[in-house]
Amino acid sequence: MTQVELATRASTSHAALGRLERGEPSVGIGILVQVLDVLGLAAGLGQVADPDMDEVGKSLQQLKSPKRVRAKKRDDLDF
Repeated sequence: MTQVELATRASTSHAALGRLERGEPSVGIGILVQVLDVLGLAAGLGQVADPDMDEVGKSLQQLKSPKRVRAKKRDDLDF
């Protein structure tokens, strides 16, 4: 498939497809999804934002979690 055919099937321009191939951040995610769909690669997009698949995010969250939790001191107990 040529770039012109891919751009036509993805309902975008040849220039936008070129920017996408170069990895320019100005290309919208919608164009990326359309191109992936035309190429038959859109099946795994549901996992992109799945927090269970984000190992780096899980590691960073564990670093932020308190290591040990202490019970708060309560001075209002009168026995």
